[in-house]
Amino acid sequence: MECKCGCGQITNAGKQYISGHNLKHLVRTPEHSQKIGEAQKRAWQNKRERMPIGSKNLDHYGYVRVKVQEGAGEWKKEHSLIMEQSLGRTLTKGEGVHHINGIRADNRFSNLFLCKNKSEHKKIEDSCKALVLQMYQAGLVKFNKVEKRYEMV
Repeated sequence: MECKCGCGQITNAGKQYISGHNLKHLVRTPEHSQKIGEAQKRAWQNKRERMPIGSKNLDHYGYVRVKVQEGAGEWKKEHSLIMEQSLGRTLTKGEGVHHINGIRADNRFSNLFLCKNKSEHKKIEDSCKALVLQMYQAGLVKFNKVEKRYEMV
């Protein structure tokens, strides 16, 4: 059977329209669009229970994330929020936060350092790697092949 929208395509058995073709000629007024949007929002809110604002979780990189917006809303990294709160402003584009002890979930302000850009952050990370290499060369650190990690001697 041919699609009733007039496109000329053949429909599946027992179908009058190809999926979505019955909506091709539907006039959508701004009011109609607003009602659809409100209905979708209600359906999304009722679909499943949402985590409340302030909820925390760990992302797959080990950073603590905090929910900052209602519904399906936004999650931000806790260390960025703590730094922003201490500065009294949002971080500017390019600014980053370094965890001094290397533990990404340790978001005490005393463990955080504001980097003015990615280049500065990379220099800090590189200095840590260089220090471990110096300690290895001085015999203070060894590599454990069984545990697959560096250890103090």
